[in-house]
Amino acid sequence: MKTGEAIEAQGQTWRVGQRLGTGLWGSSWALRDDAGHERVLKVAHQAALIHSEEPLPADFDAICAACAREQAELLSAAEHAFLPTLELTLDIDGAPAFITRRYASLHGRVTTMPLGELLDLLLQVNRQLELLHRSGPHGNLRPSNILLTEHGAPLLADLATPALRRSWQSLTALASRASYHPPEAIGTPIPAWDTWAVCMLLFRGATALTDAPRAEVEPLPTTGLDKLQLATLKDRALARFADEHANPRFANRAADRLKSLLHRGITAEAAPSPPYRFHDAAALTPRIQEVASLVSPRVDTVGRLLLASAAKNSVFQAGDTPRFSITVGTSCDATTHEDIVCGIQILDRDAAGDARVAVPGARYTVKPSPGGRVRFEFELVDLAPGRFRANIAFAVKDSGHEPTVASGEFEVRPPPGYVPPTRQDFEESSPITFPGARPEPLHTSKDLSLSSQDPSFDMAEALAADAGALPMPIAPSTAGPVPEPITHQVVPFTRTAVANDDFGTALSDAEPPEADPEPSPEPMPARAPEPIRAPEPPRSAAPPLRGPAPPAVATPIAPASPGAWEALPSADDLPSPEPWVPGGRDTSDLPTWGEDLDAQPTASFEQQLRRLLERARADLQTAALIGMVLILSVILVLVTLLKACT
Repeated sequence: MKTGEAIEAQGQTWRVGQRLGTGLWGSSWALRDDAGHERVLKVAHQAALIHSEEPLPADFDAICAACAREQAELLSAAEHAFLPTLELTLDIDGAPAFITRRYASLHGRVTTMPLGELLDLLLQVNRQLELLHRSGPHGNLRPSNILLTEHGAPLLADLATPALRRSWQSLTALASRASYHPPEAIGTPIPAWDTWAVCMLLFRGATALTDAPRAEVEPLPTTGLDKLQLATLKDRALARFADEHANPRFANRAADRLKSLLHRGITAEAAPSPPYRFHDAAALTPRIQEVASLVSPRVDTVGRLLLASAAKNSVFQAGDTPRFSITVGTSCDATTHEDIVCGIQILDRDAAGDARVAVPGARYTVKPSPGGRVRFEFELVDLAPGRFRANIAFAVKDSGHEPTVASGEFEVRPPPGYVPPTRQDFEESSPITFPGARPEPLHTSKDLSLSSQDPSFDMAEALAADAGALPMPIAPSTAGPVPEPITHQVVPFTRTAVANDDFGTALSDAEPPEADPEPSPEPMPARAPEPIRAPEPPRSAAPPLRGPAPPAVATPIAPASPGAWEALPSADDLPSPEPWVPGGRDTSDLPTWGEDLDAQPTASFEQQLRRLLERARADLQTAALIGMVLILSVILVLVTLLKACT
């Protein structure tokens, strides 16, 4: 057969192209019809056309013809979906032949394709061999006999049919090519030959240097791997993983498992198995799958968000801490909870716009779950009453994959007499920004990191940092002499919004101004009622200050989303001012102890009126309580007198 020759078959004309390859029993040629469709022609060898230094068997033509017919019958039966598609059969100059669709092969790609893709491809090939080994081995597995469809799926070609098995030794002696068969491959093929070939393909792909002008390939070992070859295998596998942007957290583990797999798969000893060789594809599949999953593991299964048993109809009553659990599974059995990062987002269902709610008290624990999965149990401490949606995202650390999210809704009922806080004093203010703020130390539960949330929470940022954290103010510097603590009297104060050039709109704890000590005798115009002033701390009790004035430290309070429940702290719950430490930021625009508080801004009339009403309400409650005590006392006295009279 020559290039350019025309072949007539079933009323169609085909032009012969280049020779694609030569096998044990036949040769492959490229075909093209008038419409430009390409096919492959496989023709049985003929002794008259073979130039070999080795003497050919007397029945060489009959052996090759029998192999070609059996191969055509195997493809025509289409028993397996991973075999090439047969187009038609024909005879060319007395030699049996058949035409199939044309596919790419693994022959030229095994040393250039990414190692992670090669592992996935060989895993599919090994699973196909598992199905094939139920009836018999492939027996002739090599890169040129692994074909690739246009979608990248592998197909197996040139199986060792009975005629080929009977003449295996005589035909392989004529072939001058790299061997993908074990040293003891004499006689009838067995499934262990296929596992050896798969391991050889994996060794060739893992040790190739694709960055060289021509791919450098290590010679195929014939008597197992020595220490130098094992070290070279691991180093080159790590280099391939780094170039392919595999997960760096698992790259070393993947290289170690690959070295262990090939050390067993291509040993000189064939038995016993284990510890030597893989006797069939079923024993090799889980080992290849383990290495492939370590290259780029990901979260593949996330269960439903299950609320704790205390939530009846998805409702947590007053006093019950919201708890829920989620079961997570990954594509790699070697991953643990330490390799998984999670982020939490709580949304207020009754608020408009960005309804995210801060959950600084959130924490979780991890427990093993059947099937190699883990169960994350979350607890939301100090969550205000309301209706919420929880979004929990999971991803493998350093994977770069999109997180997998589980969602669920629940409600937290308020206790009896609960009064939602008012926000008119701070709903117009923005969150306090602290220059150079650092994350708050993460709380842990059973040595696991907290996953929390603030109103500016971003799920991607939380996953990148293992968990979100609320910002915390930076304490003043401790450089310089430390003065003695300032003693002062704690008085009730009102939280008001003031302007600050350094931090924007912030919440400060300024005391109300004092009334004039000596009112003027001259008539004055009517003005708003004077606010109730707080007693000023005695100035004589405070020691002289050294250094600049102490800064007014205020705990940042994030503005609550509309519709959320959030209780404001009372005056008794607020902490007393901390001792001043010199070296802090410039506080020349803030008041200091000992200065005249009259210079501070005067509270508005509404605020003063509200304080008066609160004080009046407190007085009324006290008077009512005293009245009830007196009435009970009178009743007791009357009852005692009646008993004495009778």
